[in-house]
Amino acid sequence: MWLKKFFGSAFRKLKKIWKKIIKGAFGYFMSEVLEFAKELVKSLETSDLTDEEKRNTAFTAIKNEAMRKGIDFKNNWINIVINIVIAIIREEF
Repeated sequence: MWLKKFFGSAFRKLKKIWKKIIKGAFGYFMSEVLEFAKELVKSLETSDLTDEEKRNTAFTAIKNEAMRKGIDFKNNWINIVINIVIAIIREEF
């Protein structure tokens, strides 16, 4: 019985540590991609492209940058990054 409690407790502690590691790694990669996306969106802001073309260009470039850094973002995460960056840029002005 004590062995079951010991392993159960150890497993819960390892699970908490693993979650912290994953959150930290995701946060690090997300911050790098956000910085890239912010510069990209700022540069696209003054271009002659339509809004749809800007979004498609940003989407493709962010996806490629994430892949280059070894991050496999799903499409909805890339859209979230774009929306976050647009909100950040609007707050700055």
